[in-house]
Amino acid sequence: MPVKIIIVTLVIVLFLVSIVGILYPQISRFVARRTYRKKVYKVLHFYAEEKDQLLLNNALIIFPGERKPVIFDHILIADKYVYVIKDVYYDGAIYGNLKDPSLFHEDLKKKVEKIENPLYVNAEHIAKLEQMVNVQPDARLFVNVVCYNKALLVQDGLKTKEQGLFFLPVNELEKTIDAAEADNVQPISHEKSERLINLFKERSERIKSELHIRKRN
Repeated sequence: MPVKIIIVTLVIVLFLVSIVGILYPQISRFVARRTYRKKVYKVLHFYAEEKDQLLLNNALIIFPGERKPVIFDHILIADKYVYVIKDVYYDGAIYGNLKDPSLFHEDLKKKVEKIENPLYVNAEHIAKLEQMVNVQPDARLFVNVVCYNKALLVQDGLKTKEQGLFFLPVNELEKTIDAAEADNVQPISHEKSERLINLFKERSERIKSELHIRKRN
């Protein structure tokens, strides 16, 4: 191979390597964002399979008096609790007060914006689920769970694993649910678990079918 061709080839290779090196952080974040929800699903799917529990993903429910469906990312009916899990992905950092309706997100360019507090939103949806299935909040059947990507920087005061309230990275999701299931509380009966999952599934499938028909028309 002539020396000129070798030199040109090396220059091209070095150029491509340098481009990949420059763009690697952006590529890595793009891949992480695209695969994050699948990662959460895999964690929950594996857990449900191992523990013989019930899992429903991407459920749509329209509550009485409302027209817009609420999307539930994941509903896991375990032995002791029903985990209503919302997955969120952000680059950068999040800070604020979990008791407030809004939090603050600082992106990688240090730009700050106000965002909805996902735990607050999830709590409102859980309250409607409780009403729908005639469960009193004091029963503590439902657990409000928000999991976020591991790379997200979260203010220490926001990280919580209180009873009925989890705000945690996805890599801690499985072991946290496992710990909660060790609570000394009355297990959910098999009949009740089946009734709940069938109710959620039937409503979700009906809404998805209706929305599909509307879209086609």
